[in-house]
Amino acid sequence: MHYLIYYLLSFVSLLAPSKIKPYLFSIIWFLFVGFRDGIGVDFYSTIIVFERQIIDLNDFSNSFNGYNFFDAELVYKIIATFLNYTNNKMNYALTLIALIEAIFIFLLIKKTKNKNLLIFFIITAFSLHYPMNAMRQGFCLIGLIFANNYFNNRKSISSTFFYIFSFLLHYASLPIVFLSRLKINLKTFLIAGVAVVLLINFLNFNTLLLRYSMDSLDGFTFKGYGLKLFGFSILFIIFNYVVMKKILLTSENLCIILFLIITLKFNPFFRLFYFYVYYILFSSIYKLDYKNLNGSQKFLTVIIPIFFFIFEWQEIMRFKPCEDCGDWFPYKSLLF
Repeated sequence: MHYLIYYLLSFVSLLAPSKIKPYLFSIIWFLFVGFRDGIGVDFYSTIIVFERQIIDLNDFSNSFNGYNFFDAELVYKIIATFLNYTNNKMNYALTLIALIEAIFIFLLIKKTKNKNLLIFFIITAFSLHYPMNAMRQGFCLIGLIFANNYFNNRKSISSTFFYIFSFLLHYASLPIVFLSRLKINLKTFLIAGVAVVLLINFLNFNTLLLRYSMDSLDGFTFKGYGLKLFGFSILFIIFNYVVMKKILLTSENLCIILFLIITLKFNPFFRLFYFYVYYILFSSIYKLDYKNLNGSQKFLTVIIPIFFFIFEWQEIMRFKPCEDCGDWFPYKSLLF
């Protein structure tokens, strides 16, 4: 029921006056995301990560040794330490994160001319996978989108600060920003693709950033990623070509194809695939003159978040409870 309330209020915010939209939707986000209780498959595992990342002020150096250094990025270690020494429950780390996210979202909506489009993207493409799962990645991604689009100059001190802030939220942000700036052609793409696949096959190791077994499952059978990958990749490439008026084999499209190939072999890269596409896609909203798009261009713009919205709900509906996993139904909130 509370999910329905969230979606109802979120879509109602689209009807609000333009000046009210940023306030209304960011408050809805904070209340629904920040006060959830046990919602999301990795809810409890995320709380455990926070609990074991408390910085021991009496043994400071030990908090940054070995696996602890990579288990939670610096910002989360600071949050966990603050909550611990102020005797607050670690659940409130997610409340604090949601508050910062809500501020980012408020500022992003306020700046864009396509307010309804951005809110629609957040509701359909962002709410379930990010931040209800992949919580740390979701926080990082909002930070990256903010750093890339809120400031007029991406090389300004303010923008650079938030890029660094996002990097300290999740180390995977660094290769995403690098790829978004990289200009590659077809020849480079073919060489890089073959080299990466051969390297991963040769090393066959647990990736440092994602910490999943590289040979556990291929991306096509894992959680139905195959259809999502193909469908979303095709839609994104068409969107880039038809709506954004870019040539077919842009650096962005080539990166998407490369991610597709690698992820079908090694499913952990699906998270980087998500990261990259969302980063580029949400940033595209700030470059669009949505009102002047024709009917087919508008359709291609909104079908992408709808596509992922449908597939995320499909995963939730067939979700089976597992040990140490959070729930999806019924939705529980600390406010009730």
